[in-house]
Amino acid sequence: MGATVYRSKDSPPRTLVRYWPQIGRESVSFWSSADFALIAGGIKPFADSAGETHHLIMGWGNVEIEQLSNLRATAGIEYEAPEIPEFPAGPATFKILGGTASTESLIRIQSLHDLFNNNLAELTTAYQGREQARLNREAYLKAHPPQPKDITLNFWRIGGGTPVKGSAQ
Repeated sequence: MGATVYRSKDSPPRTLVRYWPQIGRESVSFWSSADFALIAGGIKPFADSAGETHHLIMGWGNVEIEQLSNLRATAGIEYEAPEIPEFPAGPATFKILGGTASTESLIRIQSLHDLFNNNLAELTTAYQGREQARLNREAYLKAHPPQPKDITLNFWRIGGGTPVKGSAQ
């Protein structure tokens, strides 16, 4: 699964997700009102409503819409934010982007959203802990920058040619 969380100061986070069910099956793209940054920390295997157990492997990233727009504007490039659908207030839900998803895929996507909705407090706490650990690590590295190590680089030329100036023959 791949997810891009779009953040804006004017609206809650929205996630564009691409889900690859299994090898040989068609991928499914959908928008979600769930903040997949909370899910990305590694949820445990979960069971869907059909009773099947699933493991989630996900690559994800954040896009700060205003920040990206300003950055591109300084380079003279216009940023066109994606068209994010409206979602009702309340529990996280999703909207499939075009095409039709298999019943099996819909069950898995809904189960993931149910997991998000039922465990939102725990997911939020875990995310905040990861964020605090990241900030602590950045502060530590800023206060104690790693010292470069002396290295010895051994090399040799392959084939003929002239020796490198200053090297031993």
